[in-house]
Amino acid sequence: RHTASNPGPVKWLAPECLLQSVYSAKSDVYAWGVCMWEVLAQSEPHAALSAAELVALQQTNRLPALAVPP
Repeated sequence: RHTASNPGPVKWLAPECLLQSVYSAKSDVYAWGVCMWEVLAQSEPHAALSAAELVALQQTNRLPALAVPP
């Protein structure tokens, strides 16, 4: 499925949603995983990055992995 609307909260979006506006059950699982990471880490994902920086890193496949919560 594709969307032409605003993508949403970029820190929780799967790369295919952010870059190609393609949404699926797999992208929902990705977002759920980031939410679970946020709960366990008690921190916002990629807190040091702005939305624009996050998009730029996604476009170049250089987004760092989230650290394993304690």
